[in-house]
Amino acid sequence: MEWLFEYASIPYIISTVLLTWLILKYFIKKPISKIKFIVSASVGFLLGILWYFQFNVDLQILIVSYLASVGFYELIKKFITKKIGDYDNNKGVI
Repeated sequence: MEWLFEYASIPYIISTVLLTWLILKYFIKKPISKIKFIVSASVGFLLGILWYFQFNVDLQILIVSYLASVGFYELIKKFITKKIGDYDNNKGVI
């Protein structure tokens, strides 16, 4: 598991996408794009603070990682939900 923290951007990207997806799926039933952006930005900011102080990750890596998590949100979400068996074939609002 040490190799994950050698490249701190990978766990940050996955945790940002997963936490954003969980909040949108279970707490906000019909999110609009503005709410999705606010949730994603809040999660990215809070996890960025955690990663910066807990794991001593450079701020530049966190910024690039957040942008990657926004860019690859749909791809990562589909991959994770297929693995856990909760994929809805684009019938939901998330």
